[in-house]
Amino acid sequence: MRRPSRDESLDMMREGLAIFLDGALRVVEDARSAEDARSAEGARGAKRARKAASANLSARVAKTWRDELLAGYRQDPAAILSPLRSRPARDLVAARDIEFTSTCRHHLLPFMGRVHLAYAPAGRITGLSRLGRLVDCLSRRLQLQETLTREIAAAIQRHLVPEGAACIIEATHACMTMRGARKTRSVIVTAAFTGVYRANASRRREVLALLGYTGSRRAS
Repeated sequence: MRRPSRDESLDMMREGLAIFLDGALRVVEDARSAEDARSAEGARGAKRARKAASANLSARVAKTWRDELLAGYRQDPAAILSPLRSRPARDLVAARDIEFTSTCRHHLLPFMGRVHLAYAPAGRITGLSRLGRLVDCLSRRLQLQETLTREIAAAIQRHLVPEGAACIIEATHACMTMRGARKTRSVIVTAAFTGVYRANASRRREVLALLGYTGSRRAS
């Protein structure tokens, strides 16, 4: 299936936010209309206050989505993963338990958890804190966990050109805990590999062990 372009993703984001805001404002309006019906006195003042509250709500919600929840659209993985100006390195680099929060593009509900990633440099390395910034950049968008996992591994492969990259994500999804199946203890695990970690089973087992996975379960 073709992946949406950046412009298409932004259009989907705008459409989704419009639907979300319209629904939220309708709930507020309906609740306050019912309250007004019970008390006709002061209806005009209540209407003015309701309009002001609705305007403030819209502004707060829009700012939160723009500056926080979807801030990743204004960031560039290539700029984040700029290589360090130092001698070439080939020792394996791994980072575990990078916390993240993202928004499911299907229901506009949050999913959150931890990212574990690694790469085998072929000469280029980047600052360790930049790995966390990469996770923030790609997770602060409308996402699917499977897509996010692939995008993190692909970004490391594309911009650092290592022998291989690995990414594992463990997350809980509000669309599974708050609605639908309502399985509150469920954890979704996804993995993506590039280069030698995709092609070589022995190297893949090595990096999985480094990230705390043995067999099909993560070591405690």
